[in-house]
Amino acid sequence: ACPDVVTSGNVTTTAANELIAGGMIAMTISGVEATGSGFTARMTTSNTFMWMATEDKNLATATTTAATFTVGLTQDTATLVATFKEPGAAPSVRKRCLLLGVC
Repeated sequence: ACPDVVTSGNVTTTAANELIAGGMIAMTISGVEATGSGFTARMTTSNTFMWMATEDKNLATATTTAATFTVGLTQDTATLVATFKEPGAAPSVRKRCLLLGVC
């Protein structure tokens, strides 16, 4: 297999257990092999003109990372990445009062 040669570019997560999700469209289907190392493939599909894939992985610690895809040939691609973290704890009663302007 070829190395992860298609990347979304780096993003920096800010919390443990963030989910990183990536997607890619390759403009030809010849030589596209798989989603990136360490990612779980969620969707792959192709037709005569393109190959599309989505992937994700859960990051145990905050880090700098990117969505990556393994391809066999040089191709025109479009790649994206998004990160998701669990919402923080609910604000305290005092903070809610200040936000609403009513205590």
